[in-house]
Amino acid sequence: MIPKSRQALIALLLGFLLLVGADLAAATRLGESDFTCGFCGQNFKDKIIWSTNVMDRDSEFRPYAMGFDPLPYYVHACPHCGYTNDGDRAQLSDQEKVEIGKFLTAYRESQGGRISSAGKYEVLAHTYIIRQLPSDKIAYAYQRAAWMADDSHDETAGRKFRTATLEYLTKALEKSEVEAKMVPNLTYLAGELNRRLGRFDEALQWFSRVKPDGPMKDLVAQQTALARKKDASPDRMPAFR
Repeated sequence: MIPKSRQALIALLLGFLLLVGADLAAATRLGESDFTCGFCGQNFKDKIIWSTNVMDRDSEFRPYAMGFDPLPYYVHACPHCGYTNDGDRAQLSDQEKVEIGKFLTAYRESQGGRISSAGKYEVLAHTYIIRQLPSDKIAYAYQRAAWMADDSHDETAGRKFRTATLEYLTKALEKSEVEAKMVPNLTYLAGELNRRLGRFDEALQWFSRVKPDGPMKDLVAQQTALARKKDASPDRMPAFR
């Protein structure tokens, strides 16, 4: 018969293993898939996300997952031509192919033939511009380029991509291209991007336009306070889900 002290220890160990197993199951996991480039037609393999989670978000709504960051694996750059795609299977027109081809050639030359994680999203944003897609989609790509630049500690690129994000985000809001339910969040985001860029007066103007409730109310209040202090530092917001 197992002593009670040993039974308690076994139970504790089993509970720990179950907890660790649950965490590992929820962590980001990678696989591999076959792709056909939507620009040059070449086949290639790339990593894909099998599973991930969102443990937290920051004041720019960037999600943080358990384990490694899944964001670099949501886009796939063709190793043959550099064309970047996020799963969109749209057919390119002849004119779009010409313009995208010129851009890819110049871009790859400027990068020494290599495309970084930030670069993948930058290419994605530029091809969206060529294809004349909605401004919010362009802003979405540039924002992720900024996050990837942050991870590489490239402040200059991070600022450049945030400026581009803000440009297309404000266009989307001005043209009423976004769903009404998303307007408060994106209006707040315009304020937060201005704050991160050190444009504190503009940040306060955008924050004042938000009429939030629930967790967003606290988030707007806290970021407004930072803008009034002329604080442009990044801010993790674990209270916001």
